[in-house]
Amino acid sequence: MPVTLNKRAVFISNEEVISVSDMESYIEVVERAYANYGEKKSVNFQRQSLWVEVENQPKKSLKLMAAATPAENALGGYIYSGGYRHQRGWQKCFILFDFTQGDLRAIIESEHMSWLKTGAVSAIAAKYLSRENAKTVCLFGAGKQAVTQLEGLCKVRQIKRVKVYSRTENSRKEFCNRMTGKLGIDVIPANSPQEAIRDGDIVVTATTSKVPVFDGRWLQEGMHINAIGAHYPKIRELDEGALRGHKVIVDLMDSVQESGEFCLSGFGEKDIFAELPDVVAGKKPGREIPTEITVFKSGGKGFEYMALASYIYEKIMRKSK
Repeated sequence: MPVTLNKRAVFISNEEVISVSDMESYIEVVERAYANYGEKKSVNFQRQSLWVEVENQPKKSLKLMAAATPAENALGGYIYSGGYRHQRGWQKCFILFDFTQGDLRAIIESEHMSWLKTGAVSAIAAKYLSRENAKTVCLFGAGKQAVTQLEGLCKVRQIKRVKVYSRTENSRKEFCNRMTGKLGIDVIPANSPQEAIRDGDIVVTATTSKVPVFDGRWLQEGMHINAIGAHYPKIRELDEGALRGHKVIVDLMDSVQESGEFCLSGFGEKDIFAELPDVVAGKKPGREIPTEITVFKSGGKGFEYMALASYIYEKIMRKSK
């Protein structure tokens, strides 16, 4: 049961979020959120960062994203802290309001929601931008985010094989063993970035790397790339060769200002083919020919979190009756 904060608002814990969460539902909810934004039914507030420096300590931050969808009576903000190496307790939460009345509906602990949300967004990008017969995934990274990246892709494409590269051999092998058992497909370690990317259909970068994780010249016709790991102006997972001459789609154009992929390469809005909401809403085409190389750069947006917060709130309230 959610904890009552007042007569109209509740607190929903991470454990309760988990109890009503699954990847298929997240994909459906987030895809609808992208269509709503593409149809101008939502308003989004770009990520804002408050940075705090204390002598002899890592730089700390507080970040906020917000959105409103009047048609679904939802308004809210996703807020989280960063820079804490051994953080305990809350790190991420969503504050959900009733749009019509302005009343607080819920405070939702959002660690699990955020984790699955990122996988759902990448799955939607792959649904519209990768080849329908895509079977092989080339995955860079073997951390927590890599798990939901594969789970999401397996919901929208008939994935048969995954090749994984990460900097640490032991974690790479452990991840492959675990995901082979979880997904029931071949998830195998690659010994080098070039080996990982060879003969793939979908490339995923889900790393903490500050520099490109592969050479863009290695890309082959028909590949689709989901880049999700970096959203700071001075770090990037993709080099300029992975962008130039290819069809590049972003979640929203404001990602150009906060992503090293663009800031470090001189790649601007004029070089972007489309925002993903316009593709999902049918205003711009996704993949048009089998041989084109498509690239999706994800940064995380408030309207994605708000759609899921509303979904979770409604599910929890129905469940608690």
